[in-house]
Amino acid sequence: MAAPLHEGQERVRNGAATSCSFAAEFGGHIVIMARRVAGGSWSAQQIERMQRESGHGGFRDFPGLGDRSFLFDLHTAGALLCVFRGGYYLQISVFGMGDAAQVSSAVERLARLALARL
Repeated sequence: MAAPLHEGQERVRNGAATSCSFAAEFGGHIVIMARRVAGGSWSAQQIERMQRESGHGGFRDFPGLGDRSFLFDLHTAGALLCVFRGGYYLQISVFGMGDAAQVSSAVERLARLALARL
């Protein structure tokens, strides 16, 4: 996935979360969302849900990022990468730029860049 992106557009910015969307020059877009997580119950509930759904073709473990991470395959629509690290949740969504197999390495690179800034 090597596509020029337009300047990011801030979507959400409050005390708990921030989100930006980047349109690709030739179609598709990327959304990056970072959220502070107060306490561990929300993260624990989300991780449990993702683990439960991983057996049904939805989320799958994506080791090597943060404390836990999962990739959600949206088939031809793209992929979502969900990363839990300390008191943060990071989600990178790629839509309309290829299937999960095509975009997963680029999503991982984006996640590593974003995690370095948290």
